[in-house]
Amino acid sequence: MRLVYVVCICVLPYVPVCASSNRAASRLHPFHPNVLSSKWYSEVYTVTGLYDDETFIQTQMIVTNIGLGDSNAACEMLVLHRGEKPDKTSRRFNKTSWKYSDKPNPTLSIGPCRLTQDGESTRCVLSLDSSVAAISLDRPPGPLKSPDTILTGGALKKFYTYEVLVPWTRILTTLRLPGHPEKQLQGFGMMEHSRSVGFPKDFSRGWISFYGHRAGSQFLAIFHFPAFEASGAVGWTWDSREETSKPMTGLRTVMKTTGTCGILPSVTAPQEPSFVIDGQESLYRFSLIDELGPILGNIVRLIVGNPVTRFYRAQARVSPDQPVIVGVLEIMNLE
Repeated sequence: MRLVYVVCICVLPYVPVCASSNRAASRLHPFHPNVLSSKWYSEVYTVTGLYDDETFIQTQMIVTNIGLGDSNAACEMLVLHRGEKPDKTSRRFNKTSWKYSDKPNPTLSIGPCRLTQDGESTRCVLSLDSSVAAISLDRPPGPLKSPDTILTGGALKKFYTYEVLVPWTRILTTLRLPGHPEKQLQGFGMMEHSRSVGFPKDFSRGWISFYGHRAGSQFLAIFHFPAFEASGAVGWTWDSREETSKPMTGLRTVMKTTGTCGILPSVTAPQEPSFVIDGQESLYRFSLIDELGPILGNIVRLIVGNPVTRFYRAQARVSPDQPVIVGVLEIMNLE
């Protein structure tokens, strides 16, 4: 589920580690990549923020062996402002440009970007050319108590694992973008982590994420469509009022034509008719294949398919007696 991807890296959500690699990684700090020798390995840290002024920021720090001429690490940032053009920035780094250090604080550094546990808080700084985001989450990393997501790719021993390291919590961000004054933002944010050997199409037909809040509480929903089954999405929701997760199955996504806003998605759960997430406004579309151009794009398409990610302002209702939850809906489909 996420943002952009260095050549051949595609949006995937994130998960706790699988099988034999899980035992080795469990001894490491969450910010310490456990790089495997497989040429298809990738590890991704995603920070997502939804702010009081409706700005949406998603950052990624990536360590990988995947790609045509890939340089083994990358940092990426997407900023969506209300009524303004999206700002997307990314930069790749070679394998000598990233490192993990325990002192003075556990820190993953990729070029000028870094992810740090600072006592009881988590800090992420992305400095990409003239775009800089200094992000602070007011919780340390620690896996959310939710159903583990461990997907396997069959006989080839491919795996994809995902975990939420920091669930929705208070977030403060200093943002500097070219041509804009520095902004101080506050709202709610989270951090996810994934590890995988393989490509998105090996594990899923698509992903759905909804990041939302309502008076005094935060809400998170994450679902994926099984790769080789013509079935609805499966996953879970999380509500900060209970600090617990709820598994859900059979979710469906349909695209509806609206009068003024074009075609927008609606996510429903036939088993729970009161559950619905409705897109309200299209914010951004990203296609790795389109960005790479016709020649390299068609080569990559043969390997990974065509992952397309769309972001929408959205509203969710989880039960008839609860108020509407406002937020951002992210949908990745392999087209």
